[in-house]
Amino acid sequence: MKKSFRKLIKDYLRVSFLQTRDTLHLTQEQMADRLLMSTRAYAKLETGHSCCSLATILIFLSRCCPDRRAFLEGLLDLLIFLRTDFFPFSSLSPAADFFFLCSFISYTLF
Repeated sequence: MKKSFRKLIKDYLRVSFLQTRDTLHLTQEQMADRLLMSTRAYAKLETGHSCCSLATILIFLSRCCPDRRAFLEGLLDLLIFLRTDFFPFSSLSPAADFFFLCSFISYTLF
């Protein structure tokens, strides 16, 4: 089951990064520079051959993402969809939602 979580999260991130790069009219090299990674590592993210770290997601949010709210809402919607008894979700506050999001991504990526 962890594999299916990982694939769905990875696909969401891959599509989000690709759409952002397209929206901002950036090359892979320019996007990689903004994400503080090599062009090769970014190309692997975009093609689905690897996934990024939580740190890269935070860098993406701070340096690239044109609509942070939409990105996080989409990711939270995906996580709610994937919710199981192992990952109880309750929307207590935006901070609690963000903590849950970070915890879940860390679990699924590593």
